Amino acid sequence: MLEEAVAAYERGVGLNPGDLRVKAHLAMVYADAGDKARAQQILEEFKDKARREYVTPIALAWAYMAVGDLDGAFASMNKMYEQRNPELIFMNAHVIHDRLRGDPRFHDLMRKIGFTEAQIDAADALASKRG
Repeated sequence: MLEEAVAAYERGVGLNPGDLRVKAHLAMVYADAGDKARAQQILEEFKDKARREYVTPIALAWAYMAVGDLDGAFASMNKMYEQRNPELIFMNAHVIHDRLRGDPRFHDLMRKIGFTEAQIDAADALASKRG
């Protein structure tokens, strides 16, 4: 149902063009639908915008994830940690981060945030069921 997801997120961006989280999700569905060029275009737009004004690091992280740039994604998430961004509390449970669970940096970040090993393991188990 990727075509429907693309259409829904394109409508969402049209309704609220300032919400970079929605646009980052659009980058994800573009990439999942095989249109990496459009996902990359959104990432470049975010990076350009970040040179001029604040761009929430979670939107950047998701856009980096969309194009498969995990180094960029982790750099953005570590920036969130440094900024004490409250969105971090959702990182262990949000389905979008399942893409990162196989990378040891994800578990390291979860520990830095304060999640226990049991919480990380439980979220990993849930993610593997979604898998």
